[in-house]
Amino acid sequence: MAINTVRLVEDRMKIQSDLETRRIQWEGEWEDVASLVHPRRQFMTQEIQAGLRVGEQIYDGTPTSALRIWATGMQGHMLGPQMEWFELRLSNRELNEIREVKIYLRQCAEEMYHSFRRSNFYDSIAEMLLDAGSVGTSTIYFDELVKEKTLNYSTRHPVEIYLAENSKGKVDTIHRKFKLEGRQLEQEYGKDAIPEDTMREIKQNPLDKYTVIHCVWPNTDYVEGWDTSVRMPWRSISILEAKKHLLKLSGYKDFPYACYRVTKSSQEEYGRSPAMDAIYDIIKLNNMNKTVLEMGHMAVAPPWNVPEELRGQVRYRPKGFNYYEETNRMIHPIHAGSQFPITLELLQDVRAQVKEAYQVDFFMMINRQDKQMTATEIIERTGEKAAILGTWVSRLASELLDPLVTGAFMKEFRAKRLPDMPWVLQDLGASIDIEYLGTLAQAQKRLFESSGIKNSVGVVVPLIEIMPNIADNFDWDFIGTKLASSYGMPPEGILPKKMVMGIRQTRQKQIEAQKAMEQAALMADAAPKLAKAAEPGSPLEEVQDAVKGGGVPVGV
Repeated sequence: MAINTVRLVEDRMKIQSDLETRRIQWEGEWEDVASLVHPRRQFMTQEIQAGLRVGEQIYDGTPTSALRIWATGMQGHMLGPQMEWFELRLSNRELNEIREVKIYLRQCAEEMYHSFRRSNFYDSIAEMLLDAGSVGTSTIYFDELVKEKTLNYSTRHPVEIYLAENSKGKVDTIHRKFKLEGRQLEQEYGKDAIPEDTMREIKQNPLDKYTVIHCVWPNTDYVEGWDTSVRMPWRSISILEAKKHLLKLSGYKDFPYACYRVTKSSQEEYGRSPAMDAIYDIIKLNNMNKTVLEMGHMAVAPPWNVPEELRGQVRYRPKGFNYYEETNRMIHPIHAGSQFPITLELLQDVRAQVKEAYQVDFFMMINRQDKQMTATEIIERTGEKAAILGTWVSRLASELLDPLVTGAFMKEFRAKRLPDMPWVLQDLGASIDIEYLGTLAQAQKRLFESSGIKNSVGVVVPLIEIMPNIADNFDWDFIGTKLASSYGMPPEGILPKKMVMGIRQTRQKQIEAQKAMEQAALMADAAPKLAKAAEPGSPLEEVQDAVKGGGVPVGV
């Protein structure tokens, strides 16, 4: 079926106009937040000017510092480049017990770690989290560099992104509006895709910029198994805005964008950030510190009252001498009577509120921890604090990490850079789940999975000491493996049930064999003693006499 490209461009341009209208109400707040918290992302409502000095409106660096701590803390505790921060599991638990499946999933994860490290993945995540912590919505684009045999990630400026959700609240439509130099436009799309008059302009001024709109949305004409771009699950077009001209029509097998929104209301499509929640405190803090700086400046260099006849004659420099005849005609400074201690105390209160919005104390907790605390106490306190960050962590996993890890797996699988799948999976098939191993994810897992078990065991063990039979009511194998798993024990460290049963059976046979050997030794030792004649008057002599005579020994 032929595609009416003219109609297609018109439809997307109409949608673009609607998306811009819906987003405009956010842009004012984004500009306020960016100017005071993340100044490198200023110019939400005007053209971005590279290299321009930013941050001139900032008089207190607490919000900017809190954002950096939050962003580095979220990345460091969830997906650091030097840590194993995820593992692959199958939804079918029985398949996870098969050794070949364990090895395959482990090898796949290792290959994906290698893929992330040889790309710009971690650098892009760091930039993306700064966007998320400031304006609440961050977007990353990822695709494959076929010639380089690696994946490529690009964090996009929030001003470029217009999004829409499906009925489930998931982002499934992205319009990215950005600028390219004329020579870049030619490199990206080729001469044949660009209008002739635009190509003439490019030849004359190759550095002039042109606005391009890249649109990605679900393909209603998707046909499973078809590899043509127009039949892929996701449709994509690029439009030269000024000419409303189609530059490229294509498609994607996987959604190429991941949008992370720190928190979100069900009635809103764009996210909100700690900075947006604390915006009034941030503005207040900035204004207060501006006033304090002015007060300090007034204290160090106050205005002066000078007699008219001394105009231009006053010496303000060190060791400057000013001569006068009348004491009431002296020059003297004007003091406003500022209360610095009160002002500084108020500043500290507001700074603490801004840091609380970003949970700075949690991310700095390990460094500030009391040295007298045990490792167990630190782990428990980390779990309690991690529970407060539950919505941040869960949304980070579902909106950012899940699509990135899944997308990387599928691209590496199609490129045949993953190990061969074991025969059992080829025959049965199973969906792959992702379990995150970062500090935050594991702290929450320990809190919610292990705390109930640990508390119950703490209550039951004293009762078992009184009545041992109570222990028969509990599956201690499950309890032990569950606790080990919640504390980060890798699956390879927990043996399958069949292997455990085999070990126990072997151990029982060894115990029984040992007992048999001991009994045999005792019998061998006792045999010579039984053959020895009984001593006169001994009980054994009485027994032997009774046996011979058929009577009963004395005393029986």
